[in-house]
Amino acid sequence: MPHDIIAIMTVYHPAPIHVHNARRIMEQVDWLFVFDNSPSDSAVLFADLERCSYSCHKENIGLSRAFNYVLKTFSKCIAEDASVLFFDQDTVIPKNHIAKLYDVFKSLRKMGEPVGAIGPVYVDASDGKARCPRRGKWITKESMRVRTLITSSMLCQYDTLKEIGFWNEKIFLDMADWDLCWRLRRHGYSCCMTQASKICHAVGESKRGSVRAPIIVWKPFRLYYQVRDFLRICKEKQAPFCECLYIFGELAARSIYQLLFFRDRKERFHYICLGVKDFFRGYVGAIKG
Repeated sequence: MPHDIIAIMTVYHPAPIHVHNARRIMEQVDWLFVFDNSPSDSAVLFADLERCSYSCHKENIGLSRAFNYVLKTFSKCIAEDASVLFFDQDTVIPKNHIAKLYDVFKSLRKMGEPVGAIGPVYVDASDGKARCPRRGKWITKESMRVRTLITSSMLCQYDTLKEIGFWNEKIFLDMADWDLCWRLRRHGYSCCMTQASKICHAVGESKRGSVRAPIIVWKPFRLYYQVRDFLRICKEKQAPFCECLYIFGELAARSIYQLLFFRDRKERFHYICLGVKDFFRGYVGAIKG
């Protein structure tokens, strides 16, 4: 019998703490699918999870392809109107989190809001502060319409994902959530964020700069994916000019800051240049150098 509520979690070199996070998710859904992008199989770590399917291709195929692999390969196990949630390995969810998200989603739909995706407010693990968009339109006391949502803990319906063509496999890692939200909006759906529940989620390795305008710091190699995938989404028809301009400003400020003040500036510059080069080469896979 097809499942009504499923979750897909991508992992990379998983550790016991990630299995713990997976168990908390599994306990709140009908079935959990784990896709491992690591070069080695870690099925033994997830063997004790009762309602879980583990997949590993022993290569990094990227976030979008991993999600699509599950959505298409196991389509017969997923009801057409099933609620599908996406997670990364570091996200920690509280009790009843998914039920709360699902209830808000259904409630907004009953109100006439064409919700395509809904996500929670997240508490940044690096500083313990809740992150809520500055730009958004409140539609209820606890939920607002926003432009984009982060991937982890995003809830969509399977038939809606199918309608828009699932995840964009041209986007390997960074910017995949922006692209998905843009395509949902182009199809007449809205993206909503709710305060009904909160998750603990880490964005970047740390933050620098002022409290009001912090600059997110990532590991050097992430600049490669951010630059390459940003350039790629700018070519997509669904990319709104103003939002691309905003991302460019954020990415430029982050890159300049790191090139000026970080000791590993040469390494970071290398990854920025490599990202630009591979974009023009048309390469969409995992980083090679």
